[in-house]
Amino acid sequence: MKAKIISMNNCQKCQMLKALVPDADVVMVEPLDIIQFARVADIKVMPFVVLLGEPQELADKIKEL
Repeated sequence: MKAKIISMNNCQKCQMLKALVPDADVVMVEPLDIIQFARVADIKVMPFVVLLGEPQELADKIKEL
């Protein structure tokens, strides 16, 4: 399973999360590029984390939450 941090420039919370999880990939986005997705997914804060993996891996991870 792979985690990607979706981040913006000049975001202190994003920088703190990157420091806490140095092995995660970071994807920098412009706010206008992600706003439609954020609305649909009900994301209200930055950064957010995307988990990538096989369906079974993701199902197990969701159950842990």
